[in-house]
Amino acid sequence: MISRTDNTSFLERYAHLVDDFAGFTEACHSPLPTTCWVPPDRKDGSHRLQSEGHHQTEWNERAWRLTHPGQQFGIAFLTGAALIQEEAAMAAVEALAPKLGERILDLCAAPGNKTVQLSKAVGNTGWIVANDVSPNRLQVLRGLKDRFSLTNVTVTVTDGRRFPLTGEQPDLSDSADSGESGGFDGFDAVLADVPCSCEGTCRKHPSVLRPQSEDERARLTNLQEELLRRAIRLARPGGRILYATCTFAPEENEAVVDRVLRRPETGQDVDLTTCVLPGLRVSPGIDQWNGKTFSSDMHRAIRLWPEANDTGGFFLALMVKAGGASHVDGSAQGESALEKGKDPDGADNCFNTTPWSAFSISDSAFQALESLEDGRKYTRLAAAHRGHLPSVEWSVGMTGMNLKSGEPRFSTPLALKFASMATAGVAELEEKDIVPFLCREVVRPSAIFPSTDQSPGLLVRSGSTPLGLGHDPRDGSGIIASLFPKHWAGLEVAQWLKSLER
Repeated sequence: MISRTDNTSFLERYAHLVDDFAGFTEACHSPLPTTCWVPPDRKDGSHRLQSEGHHQTEWNERAWRLTHPGQQFGIAFLTGAALIQEEAAMAAVEALAPKLGERILDLCAAPGNKTVQLSKAVGNTGWIVANDVSPNRLQVLRGLKDRFSLTNVTVTVTDGRRFPLTGEQPDLSDSADSGESGGFDGFDAVLADVPCSCEGTCRKHPSVLRPQSEDERARLTNLQEELLRRAIRLARPGGRILYATCTFAPEENEAVVDRVLRRPETGQDVDLTTCVLPGLRVSPGIDQWNGKTFSSDMHRAIRLWPEANDTGGFFLALMVKAGGASHVDGSAQGESALEKGKDPDGADNCFNTTPWSAFSISDSAFQALESLEDGRKYTRLAAAHRGHLPSVEWSVGMTGMNLKSGEPRFSTPLALKFASMATAGVAELEEKDIVPFLCREVVRPSAIFPSTDQSPGLLVRSGSTPLGLGHDPRDGSGIIASLFPKHWAGLEVAQWLKSLER
């Protein structure tokens, strides 16, 4: 056990970097506020949090500070309308500023919170590749894909230092489906949130504040540099690369970025550009440490100190790769495979099968959902996806279809995605029945709109909140059975929700 006195002694190495060392040390030893992020397409999440007395942050309307989470928070969490995330960590995606239609690589993605933010930002015409070296850590991300109904995310498992480059196998161009958009020349943006000493998480994990041996530090900084160099290679000309850590250590922050700026690989020049985070109190990157002088542009990087915003600690350095336009316009290009009536692998389009047509959801909703700007789809809504990243691909999109019964039917993730769009096969619940439904109790809907094929499966919602799947026994009782998962997001749902009762 490391004492607070020992922690403070360790923190003294940063005394000359912060304006208020006493405030810095006090913040590092104080509990971290609990915060969550609400997706832009789920305004009901904000309404629920507000009704329970939680507060938006001043700098980000989608970031909320939680006081005493109750069942309204629980409903938002379970239905994909609230993502638990440390506030400083949210700043990374804000700094990268993803655009609609962009293709972005999250190089060290696990556990996946930033992947969720990226996926929502690029929309249905964009594509996120979420990579990590650890399959176990990526299990959390697979759950997030389902809970937040992410259809534009491909998960890969490989050492980020060896992530396949354009021109190497596997080939990303897929010319048969790319229309006029041409081959894949790299990602529009790459997020390199690299492994680090995690000193900025000390408010949750005090043991991280400890000296490192020279060998430990060298191994870590070498890994960080290799990952950053690979990230630069994976970005297209004009693409953006964000280097991020949750540590205070200049050895892992400015020093790593400085080496890459001063000694770029052939054809991989980058320029530091200003990180912009309106509303947050930030400090510029430092220009020297322990007798070493860094690039004069290092002030463009930013540091988030715990005392400045009552958050964890973070370092962000945004770079632009030489040789091209800085952003794509997000517009779709070429004729999509779905417009041709088949998926990219040649399987028949499934939009006219019962699971899709029974709920009177327009084909255009699925086309927009599944089409990437170059005509490929990256989702598991129906037909099996065969990888464009065959050596590293692990899973694609959310779990779309459930085939356990022999006949394809909607999954809970798909129901959460489409319940608000359906005009048939829908059960409307009153607010008071939401928690019982999530606890898998029998409920009586305020209205039922039968499916077009009279099947017993229902998409369940309450106003603007999608809730999942229900079963109508069609026995005249007017009640439905809940099919919400008993275990969801790593929780025993009923037990957890009841623990939030006030």
